[in-house]
Amino acid sequence: MNGNAGSEKHCEEFTKAFDTFYSPLFGSVYSKTGDFDDAEDICQEVFMRLFNQFASVSNVRAWIYGTMRIVLMEFYRKRGKSESDIDSILEDASLAYVNGFRETRLILEEAIESGNVFDSDSDRALFDLVAVNCYTYSEAAKHLGITFRQARYSFSKTSKRIVDYFNSKGISSLEELL
Repeated sequence: MNGNAGSEKHCEEFTKAFDTFYSPLFGSVYSKTGDFDDAEDICQEVFMRLFNQFASVSNVRAWIYGTMRIVLMEFYRKRGKSESDIDSILEDASLAYVNGFRETRLILEEAIESGNVFDSDSDRALFDLVAVNCYTYSEAAKHLGITFRQARYSFSKTSKRIVDYFNSKGISSLEELL
């Protein structure tokens, strides 16, 4: 941790980041590799790199997912995959959820593409930043040049439209969707 390796505060913050992000990171990596051991190894590499650079990381969530992508690219390069194969693997939305969640992803994509969810391209970009890329409202607002309140309001409108779409399809709770 760049000179602060012994800092108790940094260790606590790193542990909190690990506890917060390990499970979602593992799920993302596993969905790309399909192998439990490979997913564990890749997650371990991401968190080792985070530990070594933790003191200089300002946005842990963004750093972790950016590094995950880099480590996955390294993983596939070592296995002889071409750049186009790697891009296809990392970008394939149908691989985002496995083991029964693929259908959920397809239903969500159908809701989003229904044409009734977004008022504008800005709303679509906001949804992508917050729901897909795990940005906070503040981070997304900064990127889009809007206020926190505008981001929160716009996202809540979009979320309500998605829930309404699910209701129109007979899905009344998250449990039914999963």
